Amino acid sequence: MRCPALVRAAAIALVALIVAPAAALASTAAWVLNDAPMAAGPGPQYKPVGKSAKGALVAVDRCSQGWCKIDFEGREGWVEIFNLSFGMSAMGPWAGAHFDRKSGNGTACLYTGPDFSGDYLCRSSGFVVTDFARTGLDDRFVSVAIEGDASILVCRDLNFTSFCEIIARDTPRLNRFLAGEVSSIRVY
Repeated sequence: MRCPALVRAAAIALVALIVAPAAALASTAAWVLNDAPMAAGPGPQYKPVGKSAKGALVAVDRCSQGWCKIDFEGREGWVEIFNLSFGMSAMGPWAGAHFDRKSGNGTACLYTGPDFSGDYLCRSSGFVVTDFARTGLDDRFVSVAIEGDASILVCRDLNFTSFCEIIARDTPRLNRFLAGEVSSIRVY
């Protein structure tokens, strides 16, 4: 007859092996933009529990009320969301290239193939699609041609979320985050 305590211990170990990796997958990676104080809860009214370091890669458990719970070097605490970057590098929300977008009297054409090939959709300045899934054109466009004084905002997900880019000149192939992945647009 087997020992019930041994069987129970084996079952607990098995559950731990399954649950621990799942919990680790639930977190999101982010970069710390500033040496930021960590609090015991989501807000400045909570007790300080440490400090995160600028440039560190952290695991974000969840966000609430403009604060995110992070794991920094094995310590957990909450930091303001403005101190985090969820991109591929540690860049703040106002960082990166800034340029004037063309706006006015022009047309943007999206093509389903590279080098302006395949089916296409051409629209004038002011045209907006918040969700191509409703039109059957979701995740199809690969290249963009600009005619006249126009530019186009193309985004990977609906409602201008996820990765977005403003295109102001002919682009024979969208970058790898957008090619065949465009879900929303705004023509300027």
